[in-house]
Amino acid sequence: MPKVIEKDKQTKIKANLPQVRNTDLKNDIFKFDGQWLPSVDATLIGAKNYQDLVNMRYTEGGIEGVNGYFDFNSSAIGTYTNINTGLHFRTNREDDSYLLVHASDDDGNGRVFYSTSEIGCDEGTGTFNGTALHTDSEADLKGRFSNGPSGAIAYCNQKEALVWEGTEADIMTLFTTQTDDPDEAPAFPVDETDSVRNSIVSDYFVLSTADRSYGIILSTAPLQGIKLYIDPNNANTNAANTNAIVVKYWNGSALTAVSNLTDGTSKLTKTGTLSFDSTVSSAKPKHYKERYAYAYTYEVTASSGTTACNVYQVTLDKPMQAPTNIWDGIYRQPIQVQR
Repeated sequence: MPKVIEKDKQTKIKANLPQVRNTDLKNDIFKFDGQWLPSVDATLIGAKNYQDLVNMRYTEGGIEGVNGYFDFNSSAIGTYTNINTGLHFRTNREDDSYLLVHASDDDGNGRVFYSTSEIGCDEGTGTFNGTALHTDSEADLKGRFSNGPSGAIAYCNQKEALVWEGTEADIMTLFTTQTDDPDEAPAFPVDETDSVRNSIVSDYFVLSTADRSYGIILSTAPLQGIKLYIDPNNANTNAANTNAIVVKYWNGSALTAVSNLTDGTSKLTKTGTLSFDSTVSSAKPKHYKERYAYAYTYEVTASSGTTACNVYQVTLDKPMQAPTNIWDGIYRQPIQVQR
């Protein structure tokens, strides 16, 4: 008969712990009907009174909040002195705060202006960008703003419906190439989108005339600028021999150079924007690598030596414009499929 091995019985732990009852949450009502006592020491006014009230006023039943205001700017926006409507637009970018206003002159001509001055700045120190984001198509239109999806704002004025994503919108796709023509067989495009859609300095791609100094950027809308974030510890040290950067866009039949290009990177020696005239009226979508979007290319060359830098983020400057029906290139899980 096999021997039965009995396991040692575990000794029960007897813990004489006192029972603690849960503390029930109770509703409490505050009437907010105390007195305003600004000249009395805060330790002496009691629990229901106030020493400081900001943007509040008394009513028959207590106090209530009111809209506050202060002098944001001390100088007018040119001749557009009639501020009709406004909106505070925030993004997650470096210039993350925009105060947008629809202003008109004495003849009713309306324009949209923006300010990047900090909300809450010293009174009278705010300034507006002198160049209008948009000029209304007709006079005496009532412009209105609204927050929109995907980090954009919408503007409507009875005649036009427009969107704006700030001066640093998300990039759709970026491919580095080995030739100035991304459609050539030896271009060997490499998708670097993941590296440039975040702000992590250690996540970058190398732009170098020794290997990949060309690229194509895809956008969901026409552009007027491309901002390159360059690691200051790995910026271009060959600026003296670096040729002017070339930026082109797809006009429907060919890549053509943008107009009035300004290199804010000083030949890739610092973070800056490649600014150019708006291409809203001339850029056309292009098919490229299973995507259909507005295409822009950059070309970096050097007369001698090697031009190189680490680019860790790229953002886009899209003018205020009518919405486009372009896929943003991000694959998503379908919620429902019908047939």
